[in-house]
Amino acid sequence: MKTTIQFAIVLLFSLTVAAQQTKKTKNAPAQKETTGKINSSFFYKTPYNERNSGSFDGSTHLISIAYGIPNTLDYAGFLFGGNDSGIGPIAVRYEHPIREEAGVGLSIAGAKKKWEFFDDSSTDVTGISITPLGFYHFNKLIPVAKLDVYAGVGANVNYIMYSYEGDLAEDDSEVEVLPVGLVGVRYYFTNSFSALAEVGGGSFSILRLGVSFKI
Repeated sequence: MKTTIQFAIVLLFSLTVAAQQTKKTKNAPAQKETTGKINSSFFYKTPYNERNSGSFDGSTHLISIAYGIPNTLDYAGFLFGGNDSGIGPIAVRYEHPIREEAGVGLSIAGAKKKWEFFDDSSTDVTGISITPLGFYHFNKLIPVAKLDVYAGVGANVNYIMYSYEGDLAEDDSEVEVLPVGLVGVRYYFTNSFSALAEVGGGSFSILRLGVSFKI
């Protein structure tokens, strides 16, 4: 009887350990070799819903800071032969995960531009952009743990203010709403720090370079 009880305890313990190992394997964000690299062959043989490179998952919250080029805040001054100078745009964005491969975010950007004309008049332009976005990450399609390739769509809500000097025009402002599409990539230097580059309209720029932090 004692031997039977001992055997049952050992069997129960073994089944518990096996179940835990199965759960860990199923929920693992990526299948990796002992070197830390992802086994590409095994990665693509894993069902889509279970595979993950580890570059993004359901617990990934991101804060990003980026600088955009060129400054596309306002081009009207070109029509009058103006010379422009400015700063920005500078954008700050937060992204919240909603799935293992998808997230939603909000970006806030600001930019300034000044047009100077031959008659000594000038126009100062200030823009503030608020952009809600939805993102799809290719972490289930690209087996590179340090590489986060993503695409996003959303809408820009831009508030633009004009201040005139040297003529009779009154200061003015406008609000515009524009669709946004972008593609980008992050490269992780550590588990929580990455550099990013993205291309697409929005936030008064076409190309944005910056950094991201997992929080």
